[in-house]
Amino acid sequence: MTEKLDFDTLKSVIDAAADVLRKSLNAPENYKIVLCLLFLKRLNDNFIAEAEKLMKTKKLSKEEAYENKKRQPFFVPKEGMYRVLEKAGDDVGAKIIKVCHAIEKANTKLEGTLVNAEFNTRKNILMTL
Repeated sequence: MTEKLDFDTLKSVIDAAADVLRKSLNAPENYKIVLCLLFLKRLNDNFIAEAEKLMKTKKLSKEEAYENKKRQPFFVPKEGMYRVLEKAGDDVGAKIIKVCHAIEKANTKLEGTLVNAEFNTRKNILMTL
């Protein structure tokens, strides 16, 4: 039978995990990667929310809501979706760059903003991803 965790036990497990991360992550080296990932996640979440809203309010098909570039302020193509990064496994840095390229290519407003950072060198990759 599985035991239920009480709040204090859960808090101590989370605190222990945070201690491990604090020791293994170097913020000055990894902040660009983290900021990029946060931006990509936010962009994806907003894109999906807007597509779902269009399907409900405008009665658009899933294809029209998700694949028509003109329906969204920022378009996220299939190859630029955050789930691509979630399934990355190896070579995360190269996947981040591909996702950034796909999003920039689909959005001229973002041209040159996402692909300037280099994430696929050993020095720059978050080893905990």
